[in-house]
Amino acid sequence: MRRFATVLALVGLSVFALLGGCSSDNKSGPPSLTGTLSVQINWPSRSRYVPPYANSVVLELTITQTNEVRALTVNRGPSDDSHTGQVTFPDPVPAGSHLLAIKAYTGSDGTGELVATGTRVVNISAKKTTTVNVSADLNSVIDAVFIDNAPATFQAGNQITLVGHAEDANGQTLMLPPGALQWSILSGGAFASINAVTGLFTAHSAGQVTVQLAEPDAGKSDTADITIVAPPPPGFGNVAVTVDWPGRSRYVPPYANSVVATIGTETVTINRSGDAPSQGNAIFPNPFPVSGNPYTLVLEAYTQTDGGGTKVATASMQINVVDGETLSLNVTGDLESVIDHIVIEGPLNVQVNESVQMIGHAEDSSNTIILLPAGAMTWSLVSGGQFASITSDGQLQGLAPGVARVRLEEPGAGVFAEADINIVNPPPPPPIYKILFTRVELENPEIYTMTSDGDNRTNVSNSPGIDRTAEFDATGAKIIYASDRDEGTGTEIYIMNADGTNRRRLTDSPDDDTDPSLSPDGSKYVFASRRGANWDLYIGDTAGLEQNIIQITSDPAVEKNPNWSPNGNFIVFTSDVNGNDDLFVYDVNAQTITPLITGPFDDRDGRYSPDGTKILFTSTRDGNAEIYVYDINTMTTTRLTFNPAADEKPVYTHDMQRILFVSDRTGNREVFIMNANGTAATNLTTNSSEDTDPHTPRLP
Repeated sequence: MRRFATVLALVGLSVFALLGGCSSDNKSGPPSLTGTLSVQINWPSRSRYVPPYANSVVLELTITQTNEVRALTVNRGPSDDSHTGQVTFPDPVPAGSHLLAIKAYTGSDGTGELVATGTRVVNISAKKTTTVNVSADLNSVIDAVFIDNAPATFQAGNQITLVGHAEDANGQTLMLPPGALQWSILSGGAFASINAVTGLFTAHSAGQVTVQLAEPDAGKSDTADITIVAPPPPGFGNVAVTVDWPGRSRYVPPYANSVVATIGTETVTINRSGDAPSQGNAIFPNPFPVSGNPYTLVLEAYTQTDGGGTKVATASMQINVVDGETLSLNVTGDLESVIDHIVIEGPLNVQVNESVQMIGHAEDSSNTIILLPAGAMTWSLVSGGQFASITSDGQLQGLAPGVARVRLEEPGAGVFAEADINIVNPPPPPPIYKILFTRVELENPEIYTMTSDGDNRTNVSNSPGIDRTAEFDATGAKIIYASDRDEGTGTEIYIMNADGTNRRRLTDSPDDDTDPSLSPDGSKYVFASRRGANWDLYIGDTAGLEQNIIQITSDPAVEKNPNWSPNGNFIVFTSDVNGNDDLFVYDVNAQTITPLITGPFDDRDGRYSPDGTKILFTSTRDGNAEIYVYDINTMTTTRLTFNPAADEKPVYTHDMQRILFVSDRTGNREVFIMNANGTAATNLTTNSSEDTDPHTPRLP
């Protein structure tokens, strides 16, 4: 690389003379209002202000009064000697302050790569020549320098050409001329040498070497450590593994950041360095005896460095080491994705003008979810563009009623899934619903009523005790709930008018009674109690205290959270008889119990729909508490909420157009209302207190 020691020389001519100077009768303005601008550029040892490989500078002068831009291009000239060049704008410049932009390029006449930029305010005096030197105003556009292919280990006696590049602040690679970047050895010069311009690295003997790639004038550099190993002894051979990190093909997924190579008990790890295309290398530290041929080389790609995160690609191959040599293997093409299929979770119903986040995941051949980083999979629209649009990260927008087909794909693995999304008109504006909920303030739960527009919020229990798990009767005229308001008793069941009047107790037991639910006609109630030394379910009459109470479950499990069906024939409840929460149904007439929803996860909070055809419930089957609906006729389950927060305790409004539920998605538990398909969730309580157990009458 030629040192930065040449000067702007307009082939032996005075620049000012070449351009003809300035005339006072120029059309730019009368002499009294204009001056002349002359610009100097130093081409010394090619400092960082004008990089050594810059061969032209473009000057762009913006006239303040008119925003006119005048441009001059200054070429370096044929000489490499240091000198100062001077160029004068040919037309007079209006007096005043103007902005001068300076841009240095690798080629002549402003061509090639932009390598330095700067700006300067120039003040023009009338009838005078203003001279400015702009060399110090130029700053390199090089933001970072990267070494692309330095091997972690390398065998003595071998050579490799190291490769690197420079990037600007936008991460764009700069196409610099040869020699613009300088190679050197910072430490370990006794073990290796390197050509400063070409990057040819020669390993002499075993030892630790640190190489550097720098653009000295920009003050940017990168380093890499290389361990040089001795050649194998007779009867042994080394194994070196290379991984290409190019456009991150399917063989090495875009989100893979390390490859672990294993032979027997020996392991090496190749980590990705940066996002630019590069090559990684590693040599197994110990040679392998030829007598052990063939060996099995196992490769595993992971989402994080050092073999951390999720395994996303694998390979296995038979190799034979070579006596006295290093077997070099580029394994990029042998790695294959472990992704077997993709699942689109939903939501599958979206309203017009609604924006939702689509959810999906990848699984391996054993149906185990593969936790991929954000952006590993991309969304697209297969058909129905008139009905919906979708971004690559899964933000879907409903445009018009119809069906849009979406695709979720892992491009490198070539695996995808498709699903039809129903775009529907939003339901009519909601009526005003009457809502009941429990609010915990200062560790004192109270029963509140309100309307769904946020008005008429009233504390109807109003006691120093604990009041909770309340439900309306079918019409909303009565409220049944649990409370410990009476001293000397445990938690008991109470019933009162919806305004809090005419309160009376229904149970009288030394053990706790809770979770009451009224029959459709209000004559009976079901509740959970520990009166049998275990949490079981009981039914009583609302006519009086401890009236006709009978036990309907009796096993060592915990039964709780019962809810009566609209026709009065069934009660859905939660039991942990299988070791986790499951949903069961009690037949009131036959006095039998039937499993409804079971599995290796928690299913709870079962609530019948007003027409008795569906059951809302909470489940952790997808790893988080979400709301689902079970269709009794088709025996199918549909997920309704897709939120990282806990969504639970759902209940239908009387028209089945909307669902009340509890969520901590705002930081504390609040009562929300959403459409019956799980969209358009709205916070109704918005309070720093904990709000839970929402309910609304089954009848309007």
